[in-house]
Amino acid sequence: MATFPAFKPYVLTPLDHCLFAIHLSPSFTFHLKNPSSAIPILNLAVSRLMHLLPFLSGNVSASTQSEGKENVFEVQPTTQEFLKEYPMLKIKHHRKSIACAISGSNVKRGRSLSEDFVPIHFDMAGESKSPVFRVQANIMSDGLILCLGFHHMALDGVGLINAAAALATCCRDFQAEIGSLPTSPLREEQSRQSILEIGYGAKNTQPMEVDYGEYAWDLGSSPEAEELISKTFAIDASKVERIKAQCQLVIENSSTSPKPCLTSNTVACALLWLCWIRARYHGLDAGEMPTNTESRILTIVELRDRTEPCLPRTYMGNAILPVETWTGIRDLLLNATVDHKPNCAGHLDPREIERIAYLAVALQNTTASINSQYIRNVISNIVSKDNWALIPCPAEISISSIRQMKMYDLDFGPILGPVKDFGMEFNPVPGVCWIMPARFNTKLAPWEFVISSEPTFIKKVLQESLMKWLILKDGPRL
Repeated sequence: MATFPAFKPYVLTPLDHCLFAIHLSPSFTFHLKNPSSAIPILNLAVSRLMHLLPFLSGNVSASTQSEGKENVFEVQPTTQEFLKEYPMLKIKHHRKSIACAISGSNVKRGRSLSEDFVPIHFDMAGESKSPVFRVQANIMSDGLILCLGFHHMALDGVGLINAAAALATCCRDFQAEIGSLPTSPLREEQSRQSILEIGYGAKNTQPMEVDYGEYAWDLGSSPEAEELISKTFAIDASKVERIKAQCQLVIENSSTSPKPCLTSNTVACALLWLCWIRARYHGLDAGEMPTNTESRILTIVELRDRTEPCLPRTYMGNAILPVETWTGIRDLLLNATVDHKPNCAGHLDPREIERIAYLAVALQNTTASINSQYIRNVISNIVSKDNWALIPCPAEISISSIRQMKMYDLDFGPILGPVKDFGMEFNPVPGVCWIMPARFNTKLAPWEFVISSEPTFIKKVLQESLMKWLILKDGPRL
């Protein structure tokens, strides 16, 4: 049985504790004539990766180093017994093609892959020992689906791509040295210490602007509710860019100040948010429309270049914060049935552009407010508390964008080669949306979304006239 270098247990940072315990299992697909030829490469690569970055083999457990504090977690070394039950690399053979695996009966339940394909099941995140990172190689008749399971309290999206890049390096060279990897145990320790120093160095602790607490997110459906599904769809990037330009013109011509410069990501989030709001109140008569109801969205802000000092892009731990934006919904619901077909000039109805611009400005202002002082305030509040269970209050929709992550640039060597497809496997958290990595490096790469909710509600979102106009009928592959 494999043995890995020992490492000293380390407490997860305050930023790690801003996320609830969940395992995610992104998948990397490779088309191979002889898929079994990849097994020796993966065995050597995973073994080498664990020797260079042994903390990835550890478990998330209750901390033994935090006397007087509740709900503090740490990464502890694993045991041989645990590794025997949950090996770092599992090989599983499936008597089907890749296409059948991602378009079979499971799709009726909204899942792109079944639980047989993932190395760590979702429910395990709440157990006393929960793996930080595991790999499962699914051997198909025409290729390989590589699932990387990771604990979200120990790694974020940037951490995942750094782990995947490190594994790809070891696939290309199973004798790789630490200098060829994105990070090292020492650099990880230094980054975690930097996060703690940000909090302990604060002169005073101001009230937090985000509502954090011991909130319980609904991670499962009640017996009478529909089973949650995940749905993948893509929208036309050229239309997003056109709408962004029109929204920016509305902002420049308005009397309000400041006048933010919108990003494509912000506009894409605003489009989904608007359709989400309308779907929730779909079919109501005018007299039933809410008068003072507000909609609340959580978006994930990446912090590595916002802290002082900045954290390295190669840091694997969590350097993200969920932040909230509110909006009144009544004006967004009025005249929602305008004709969304573009006219000869390629514009939407001006009233619709104004609504999208309104939401986009709100989102952009929220993101801009997350500066080094805000981050210092959040961290200092957490370290000053006796209970580190500081999960954000659930929102009706939460959006996490990993569009800028270069997943399709990863090269796993001469046997596996470059990644052909990337997926985020089903997770039963209602209202969560992922904006997936761009398939090629241009603004015109389709915007791919994965949303999790009840099937009836997802159908309403996709049937909103604005969304129907945006969606690419043939999917993301151009």
